[in-house]
Amino acid sequence: MNRFFVAGAVLIVGIVPAFAQAKVKYGMEWYVVLDTTTNKCTVETNKPTSTTAKLVENGTFKTKGDAETGARYFKVCGGT
Repeated sequence: MNRFFVAGAVLIVGIVPAFAQAKVKYGMEWYVVLDTTTNKCTVETNKPTSTTAKLVENGTFKTKGDAETGARYFKVCGGT
């Protein structure tokens, strides 16, 4: 009985942090941010907080690759 309890506890301790870490990694959002002083767009993990940077249109994406692709299509970022 004690072996099952110990085995279950070890299993839980090993699995729970892995799920918590996966949520942080895959729950991240990427933002297309325009620097108004240079008129250049960047892809960042944080929403802009300074007065010289602003979020481009609805430039919020689930992955970095999607954000980079999306930035190419925004007119303010030089897209068509």
